[in-house]
Amino acid sequence: MSSLLKRVLSAVIILPVLFSSIVFLPQYNYIVFSLIVLFVCFWGNLEMCRNIMSNCGSISFISYLGVVIPLSELLHLHLFDFSNTTFYIAILIALLLAEEILKGEKDNFKDSIGRIGRSIVALLYPSILGVFMLRFSFLPKPNWTISLFLIFVFSCDTFAYFFGMLFGKGNRGYIKVSPNKSIAGFIGGLFVPTLIGILASIFFSDIFTFSPVYGALLGFITAIFAILGDLVESTIKRSAGVKDSGIIIPGRGGMLDSIDSISFAAPVFIFLFEHII
Repeated sequence: MSSLLKRVLSAVIILPVLFSSIVFLPQYNYIVFSLIVLFVCFWGNLEMCRNIMSNCGSISFISYLGVVIPLSELLHLHLFDFSNTTFYIAILIALLLAEEILKGEKDNFKDSIGRIGRSIVALLYPSILGVFMLRFSFLPKPNWTISLFLIFVFSCDTFAYFFGMLFGKGNRGYIKVSPNKSIAGFIGGLFVPTLIGILASIFFSDIFTFSPVYGALLGFITAIFAILGDLVESTIKRSAGVKDSGIIIPGRGGMLDSIDSISFAAPVFIFLFEHII
């Protein structure tokens, strides 16, 4: 079975489940969607620690506790007022730094800075970005807002691929971290979400109250960060010497390979959406 066919079959299975959790299960502020996000963060953190960062050198065991960050946000949003995500991030980083006092003795502290850096990246990525996915449930009209965001990201990824296949033959190799990507692919990935943002403001003006100009801006900037997320993931994998972050999703690789664009684009989308509405 070809990689493209595997990608299509994975999308056919995963996307209906994801959108069903948004459209048909709004109970308790979309708790089912939030639990899906939590699982994705847990698995992404595991891949980051086990398959990627560990290939670059040793990391702290505290890095494996990255899921505590979105879990704290989930508890704060849905259950408890006293749960503060920033508080837990500070504690985890403080413990991680303190651990190096003893761990650094093994190599006479020669790799302490490198080990701390790797450990903090593995702790925070993708967990801290998952925090913003959880906050989607509390935006105005969450089912429509989440759907619009996912359509932006998926259309960016899909049309970047097809534009690259159709028109990218002579304009590849400009981005060294991902030489198979083309300028035509980037243009397609930016153009279609921009157009969707305009159409959403026109045909769904009773739901999305922003103007076509702001709709275009929302789609365009979201697409830029979706593309950056993909390239950052490629940078990390190249540094670690791995092709995929895992094998959990046929045709796509690991969880991180599938959520890199989503996790990077979520914070900027929420920021723009809250200031546009």
